[in-house]
Amino acid sequence: MKLRTRTNSIRLRLAKGEIQRVAESGVVSESIQFPGGGALVYTLTGADGPASATLDGSAITIRFPSAELMRWAVSDEVALRADLALGSSGTLSILVEKDFECLHRSPAKRDEDADTFPHPRRHST
Repeated sequence: MKLRTRTNSIRLRLAKGEIQRVAESGVVSESIQFPGGGALVYTLTGADGPASATLDGSAITIRFPSAELMRWAVSDEVALRADLALGSSGTLSILVEKDFECLHRSPAKRDEDADTFPHPRRHST
């Protein structure tokens, strides 16, 4: 699962295997290890309530309603989106996407696309 951040936005991109884990268990999690033993853990999970995002220490948890997350996981739908109010700070935009193969990847790095979805622009009829 790829994590991208920018001012008040979080984007997660999931490969096929990660989406399969979401469909089977309702959760997928990854971590980034740091020297000294620290780790940033980021998780996508289903929940009973509305979409939400929390930061607890070094753990980011993104929640979408379970039914919405499961429907997305088994459909052709590309993305889930939520905009969460931050009060006077605006909104936190959350985007969860299916990860497509890169259109311009060098042949030496094509193995990085092994578990991605076919890109619609490359495979359109």
